[in-house]
Amino acid sequence: MDTYPSERVPTARHTIYVLSPDVQTPTGGIKVLYRHVDILNAHGYQAFILHRNPGFRCTWFENTTPVAYMPHVQPSPDDLFVVPEVFGPDLADIAPGNKKIIYNQSGSLTFQGYPIDGSGDRTPYLDPDVVATFAISENVVDYVHYVFPNMPVYRMRWSIDNSLFSLVGSSRKKRQICFMPRRRPE
Repeated sequence: MDTYPSERVPTARHTIYVLSPDVQTPTGGIKVLYRHVDILNAHGYQAFILHRNPGFRCTWFENTTPVAYMPHVQPSPDDLFVVPEVFGPDLADIAPGNKKIIYNQSGSLTFQGYPIDGSGDRTPYLDPDVVATFAISENVVDYVHYVFPNMPVYRMRWSIDNSLFSLVGSSRKKRQICFMPRRRPE
């Protein structure tokens, strides 16, 4: 397990930090962030999940993902930060001066944390440090393009482990509508 609780995270080459909420409740979006860091490292990039609280690591799923902690990271100018949309209007304030990519997994959360009366006059999507947005669906790509026509938006596809998730014993998926009351009731 690669963690750097008390020393500077190595930055011999540029490093990619993927900010994750410090949440121990099972959340698919957080697991996806960890998986992306694993994929980046497997392809030769130096990447870390970045948590705010030293010593925090998601333990509700098995992982050996490298983790770094905000108070101990001293980024070089070439380091890149990937910040989920759930951090709201202040996400551009993370690592000022470093390039950032917004990772928008849910278009419905694009404006989470903004005043409902429209008085919010700033958005990280227009911050000069934010160079692009990754989106997980065509709907989110279209939505971000509609609201921020000059923002480069790239479709990012999720991968699914067919050995864990498959239609075992059935060749057809049952058509049904599902409601999850724990999922964003607001």
